[in-house]
Parts: sequence; C-alpha cells; structure tokens
Amino acid sequence: MKKRNTEKIITAKDFIKVYLELIDLIPDTNVWSENNFENNPSCLYRLKQLNAILVAFRIKSNWIDFSNGEFVFFRPINQYLSIQNTINEYKYSKEFRSLKQEKITHQDIMRIFKFFIDFIIKEYSLESKINRYILANRLPLQYFIQKIKSYRSPHNIKITNSIIDDLAKIINPSGKGVKLKTLIDKYNYPDVDLKEIDIENW
Repeated sequence: MKKRNTEKIITAKDFIKVYLELIDLIPDTNVWSENNFENNPSCLYRLKQLNAILVAFRIKSNWIDFSNGEFVFFRPINQYLSIQNTINEYKYSKEFRSLKQEKITHQDIMRIFKFFIDFIIKEYSLESKINRYILANRLPLQYFIQKIKSYRSPHNIKITNSIIDDLAKIINPSGKGVKLKTLIDKYNYPDVDLKEIDIENW
C-alpha cells in the first residue's frame, strides 16, 4: 500500500467527501456503528475516519443529530461569524435589498446545515448513479445519464461547490484543518487508501 504524506492537512471538505461516500453506501445513519460494519471494510474504515475527524473538530454528536445539524448548538454563536458574513453579503443583491441585516441564530445555522446537507446528499447520489451506469450500452440508461449530465452545467457545479463551502464553515468554523499525522497519532484515524479497500472488497 502506498505511503501517504502525513503532513497533509485534512479539512472539513475532506470530511464531507467521506461522509457522502458512506451515506451513499449506507443511507440509514441509525445503523452507523463499528460493530455493524465489522464485516464491511469499505464502510468500517470510512466510519473510523469520520469519527476521528469529528473528535478533532470538537463535535460531540451522534450521527442522527449530526445529520440534523443539532451539533451547532454546542458552540458559541460568535464562532459562526464566517457563515454569517457570507449570508449578509446577500443584503447587497437586488432581490434581498428590502430585507434588513440581522444577527444569525443557532436555529438559522441548523436549518441551513440541514437543507444543504440533504441537497448535497441527493446531488452525490445522482453522480454516483451516473458513474455506475456510464458505460451502459442500453438506450434508456444513456437517456437518463445524458439528462442528468446536462443538468450538471458549470453554473450548477459552481453552486454545489459554494454549498459545500458553506457546510465546511459550519462543520469547522475556524477553517483550520488537522494534520494527517495528528489524526493518526491522537485520534486513531486509520491511514488507509479507501479506493484500494473498495477494490479489494468489491
């Protein structure tokens, strides 16, 4: 197995990527546990990585509460200044000029997180389906694939990426990542190549 660069910085975006992969494999977060995934290495190692990053980002939450955004209540509201500034920028767009600028609440952030994470999960699920059937040689499947691909215009991809940016600001407001070495040494992060594990257990 190829040795990875332990000086690499793991960010909230890396977390989101693995989270989406796991939820695509096992959509029901109620069953997310290391015991349940004992015989499924692809899921087990993803869950272990996610658990390690959660602790490193100081998020105390089970996976159901995390998916609902309830973890935001355990941080002071002033830690979410970055996402508040992003929201307040809309004050200067034409359609929102009549709205007054106001302080954001924990409830606001929780709702934003919940709406955005649900949206991104659906987006990822579509992408995953396309990748599974991309080589299909049947017309009905190619019809479906091309329709979805046409929706994934550069403009829509840009919007998706901006939503991921906002989710990252909520998950880890400081914006500071964690060195891979620190995750391995302090948080029991499994230093494995998930793609290799997927291939071996396909």
